[in-house]
Amino acid sequence: MEIKTELQNVLQQPTIVFSDELLVKMLTYIGHPDSELRDSIICNLFYAGIPTGEISVKQQQWLLDQILDKQLIMTGINEVTGDRVFTRTFSLLVLALIIAEDSKSQFISEVQLALIFRLANTYLRTEQDTRGYVESKGWAHGVAHGADLLVSIVSHPSFTQAMIPEIQQTIECVLFRKTEPFMADEEGRLCQIIVTQLVKYPQSADYLVLWLKEMLVRLAVKQNEEDPFETYQFERKIFQFIEALYFRLVISNKPEISEQLLTLILSKHKGG
Repeated sequence: MEIKTELQNVLQQPTIVFSDELLVKMLTYIGHPDSELRDSIICNLFYAGIPTGEISVKQQQWLLDQILDKQLIMTGINEVTGDRVFTRTFSLLVLALIIAEDSKSQFISEVQLALIFRLANTYLRTEQDTRGYVESKGWAHGVAHGADLLVSIVSHPSFTQAMIPEIQQTIECVLFRKTEPFMADEEGRLCQIIVTQLVKYPQSADYLVLWLKEMLVRLAVKQNEEDPFETYQFERKIFQFIEALYFRLVISNKPEISEQLLTLILSKHKGG
């Protein structure tokens, strides 16, 4: 493929010049089903250009406008399978990089920041294609990349403590939407949202534990009212998340919260 060879040659240059023409090509092929072109080349070009500032603030604003105007993270959002998932999920990664840079430069308008926050939550609550790795086409990772964007948003100066409940509702929606367990460390990426939140707002710890307890009450209601095997699958998935969060909080030296999570985990195992 000619474009693949062209962009591979660009990536191998000791100094990459990110011309506007190059960015158009990168964005055009951002969701290509060829994993080498999409992931190994284009994604690495974005990582080489945005955090380093080699892709200028003006160019980052252009990329942001294109992703939002063309609704790239919502295209084909109701499809359970299909190749458009790659456009959605890799556009999420670019947004995450740009938001991280805006935390330092603050060039994005308040209106666009609010829109991105709303879209990030809508995406994770709506995405039907939760495949991690797609045979012969590479990583899709919708849940993981959506979580990465929320981590960047939570880290941003514009994120306030009042926005935490909406983030928690989004995570809960992901946990309760499908019975399939996470297979590609999606729970770890979701946990990072919470860890980032706690670093920024340590006082939100009590609300976190309350939310987890309320989520387990919701699970108990499902167990009483719905198919036993289906609710067992939900239970596995939810505790997969809680256990991953527990270990990350231990590593992050948050003993008081991690101990409360351990109590929740042990109550599950005690109950069988």
